[in-house]
Amino acid sequence: MEHRPLQSLVIRRTDRYTTENPVDLGFLCEAMLFYGHVLVVADPVVIKQLIRKVGIDTLLALISSGFLKVHFCPKQLGLMNGGQKKLNHYSPLRFAFVKQPIEIFQEVIFESVPKEGRSRRLAQRLATALPTTDYSLSVEPAFRSAIQDRTYLKRAFLELLRYNLRTESPPDFDFDLSMEGDDIVFRSTLDYTRLNETFQKILPGHSLTDSLLLCDLMEIQADIRFAAEYASEIATDPRNQLLHRLEEDRALAQFNRSQSELERFHETVFPDSRDIRTAINSGARTIDEFLPLLEKAARFRSWLKERPDDVPLIADYFRAATEETWISRLPAKTVRWAVFVAAGEAVAPGGWMAGAALSAADTFFLDRFLKRWSPNQFINGEYKRFLSDQG
Repeated sequence: MEHRPLQSLVIRRTDRYTTENPVDLGFLCEAMLFYGHVLVVADPVVIKQLIRKVGIDTLLALISSGFLKVHFCPKQLGLMNGGQKKLNHYSPLRFAFVKQPIEIFQEVIFESVPKEGRSRRLAQRLATALPTTDYSLSVEPAFRSAIQDRTYLKRAFLELLRYNLRTESPPDFDFDLSMEGDDIVFRSTLDYTRLNETFQKILPGHSLTDSLLLCDLMEIQADIRFAAEYASEIATDPRNQLLHRLEEDRALAQFNRSQSELERFHETVFPDSRDIRTAINSGARTIDEFLPLLEKAARFRSWLKERPDDVPLIADYFRAATEETWISRLPAKTVRWAVFVAAGEAVAPGGWMAGAALSAADTFFLDRFLKRWSPNQFINGEYKRFLSDQG
């Protein structure tokens, strides 16, 4: 079943190869504004980033206000190599940090709140606010099943090589695959010594291996699991998005559709290329500054939620922005008389004529009455001011 665009979004690591910024925070802010529901599925590395870069008070505020949900994944999946005697043997491994979640949280919070008692209380609040989830048990069998499709496995490796090496002509290769008990026995003919000469210029400190590429295939199964469980679009690492296309995954197709709509919206409404994502990521704006904007966006977010599924965002925006109400088409004198008489009857102790006379000078009230709210009021007001008042 296809879901309406901009309804619900699950965000996993948008860059799996960094511990500093595993989630694009500018993208996260933009998602909180335009999507009805946003959930971050966070491993310990992502949690540390959120605490450090968003700030513990702002993070708790976003969660308590309902703008953001965060589910914590203490257990991770990887592949364990069989060592020298079983060099090409791999077995899925579930592992977790030795420390309890609250200990992980407090350790990071203490960096900015160096008081034992307060940092512990904040860590407890965060632990209470974050449900935990364990995806490892369901992902492993899906991964084992997927890689036994030899056509899929080769196509997936080629897509990953194309992306990782930034080439349109990835090297061809053969491979052997078999199962020995719980072990996956895999060996490709790829020359990783030569490939890593290129790869390590693109991504220093990392190396391409059979194990790394197999782990990428495992991650895609985790994405599919989360998207299905939460009936949501999925935002994830670009490598995963390539593999989603091979799976013909609806969650990614819907995500791409939503992102295309947002791109057209920004290109049309903001031809000078300003957007929240860039403002946050460049440091021109902070997430603390973004929170008040989000709080003022209630009517805009309600409009997004209630708009029709089959009309492009930009088309519906301009329809709503230019739509006239029946009262705006009445002659001005008729409107003034009707509005102020109605207001006078409601509030004036001296009767309806006295009420009308008293209110006739209130042109501000009339303007607000005639101009019903439309989404362009928020976009041309608070939104543009947020982007304009930078630095």
